[in-house]
Amino acid sequence: MEVNKNKRFILIELLAVIVVLAIILVIAVPKILEVIENAKLKAYEDSVNLMIKQAQLDYGSKNVTENNTEYPVSYEYGIDSDGETIQTNEKEVGLLNFKGDKPSEGTIVVDELGKVTVQNLVSKDRKFCAIKGAGEKNATVGGATELNCIEEPEKKVVDVKPCELEIDKNDENIMYIDSVED
Repeated sequence: MEVNKNKRFILIELLAVIVVLAIILVIAVPKILEVIENAKLKAYEDSVNLMIKQAQLDYGSKNVTENNTEYPVSYEYGIDSDGETIQTNEKEVGLLNFKGDKPSEGTIVVDELGKVTVQNLVSKDRKFCAIKGAGEKNATVGGATELNCIEEPEKKVVDVKPCELEIDKNDENIMYIDSVED
């Protein structure tokens, strides 16, 4: 009889440990995911700052070595036909050379005074965005939809409960609903 009591006690202890581990996971996993997301945001912010510094260095080197550069100079980014992120106007203004991922879209502009403006510079994974005015010291980096750099995808209307309608083909007063706004 005493052996059965020990087995039941061990089973209860095992279940208690499993419950405690589950509670720890429920608390820890969201925090870990938040830390990872914040690290990605910080990494993108550092990349944007490197791009800005490189644009300022290019401005300085062009002014020392060349006099024929017309300002403002815009470095424009987009996606090519292969789905790769590229500087779309490299042939016209030269390559803005920096280490790291190129943004999937947006523009870096350097004016005649060397002030750098960042316009809707969207990260490769389209999660983050950077903007910066000419008079601002640092770029503002945040979520791409929060900074209005990209639009949120339109939510589609899903017919959860299909129904059959009798439609008169000759009736001109039929209206079709394609979106939430309709």
